[in-house]
Amino acid sequence: MKSIRHNSKRVQTFFATFAVLLLCCSGCKYINLKSDSEPEEQWVARVYNSYLSLDDINSKYPGGMTLEDSSFWSRNFVNMWVQEQLLLHHAIVNLPDNEKDFSRQLEEYKNSLLQLSYERRLVEQNLDTVVPDQEIEDYYNGHLDDFIANRIVVRAFYVVIHKDSSQQLREFRRNLYPLQFHNIEEFLYANEIQMFNIDTTCWIYFDELLTNIPIPNITNPNYYLKYNRYVNFTDDQFWYYLNFLEFRLLGDRNPLQLEQERIEKIILSRRKEALLKNLRREIFEDALENGSFEIL
Repeated sequence: MKSIRHNSKRVQTFFATFAVLLLCCSGCKYINLKSDSEPEEQWVARVYNSYLSLDDINSKYPGGMTLEDSSFWSRNFVNMWVQEQLLLHHAIVNLPDNEKDFSRQLEEYKNSLLQLSYERRLVEQNLDTVVPDQEIEDYYNGHLDDFIANRIVVRAFYVVIHKDSSQQLREFRRNLYPLQFHNIEEFLYANEIQMFNIDTTCWIYFDELLTNIPIPNITNPNYYLKYNRYVNFTDDQFWYYLNFLEFRLLGDRNPLQLEQERIEKIILSRRKEALLKNLRREIFEDALENGSFEIL
């Protein structure tokens, strides 16, 4: 099939005018793209007995475009619609009747959608979505081999201070060890230090930590973490301080906190599966008792 081209000034003028109309008709109502007879509404393209109206295109218009971009978008939209309608027409004309009948597939698809919609409704109404911490912990302890680490994770305290903030830096260095962790948050906020992590219960992927804290010369992360608990260094702009509290290397077992969300999803998925299985059985048993079906 030859591609559709618009080379004349007349066509270019049409699409420019069309783009203006499109921008001015953002509230127009959607109309069907096809019609067996010429529609009463203004149309901009026709393929045999199918018509594309201005309102049709407006309903698909993404908005927020310049006049030039709108003209380009509308030209492409019309071209694609024409090509699709031509291909559809040739399919209808040339395919034998048995290859044009999709009634069985459509019926099966409709039935499948109805079942899924009903099951979704039943799940929304009956599924208990509260997963206690103890149930999550029990699952974790019963499936330890499923939680082997494939990325290094750490628990770390860190603070990043701009080198221009000399007073903050001196204050932090002088008070770091006496402060420890009991009033460090108050100190950080009082001095408006904006980059830090003081949640020492939180596990962080080591490679993600390095995007914020560019620790230099790490060729062997396993060795580095084993022998560098306290780290401080500077670059052109910042002074960095880190305290690695705990880590899990590749092949170790991920901590429960890191796997908690995953475990919760697994538990809910199993609950959903069991719920649907029980509902299907109840529906079957009720129908059997009421004589709602027969098997010859």
